[in-house]
Amino acid sequence: MAEPELKMPSENDETDLPRTLRRARAEKERQESEATQPPTGAPSAGTHATRTGTDAGEFDAGYIADEVVVTDINIPFFRLMAFLIKATLAAIPALIILTLLLIGVGQALKAYFPALRQAVVTIEVKSPE
Repeated sequence: MAEPELKMPSENDETDLPRTLRRARAEKERQESEATQPPTGAPSAGTHATRTGTDAGEFDAGYIADEVVVTDINIPFFRLMAFLIKATLAAIPALIILTLLLIGVGQALKAYFPALRQAVVTIEVKSPE
């Protein structure tokens, strides 16, 4: 049986590198190319975030804004209403778990501090005469 011939990847083979190393190499090459280009009056391509490559998550983040102001949110009413109903229904089990947790903490405190059993808070409301 013939031995399989294994090919070692060359240094220029980009397909074998993990995405983070490919991004680091691309960033380094971009910085080197920008350093060798003479400055022009027009803004360079790296002054804003642009989509690059075929991966939907790859961005050229040459410029990161310090502050973002949201001026409008365009959400259809029924989608927003459905989201709020789902969020309300999802909060019910969380409130039940939180209530049980607080009851357990209260019972543990009563077990370790018996004097708490004798403490009673009485609220009296006197009606005006």
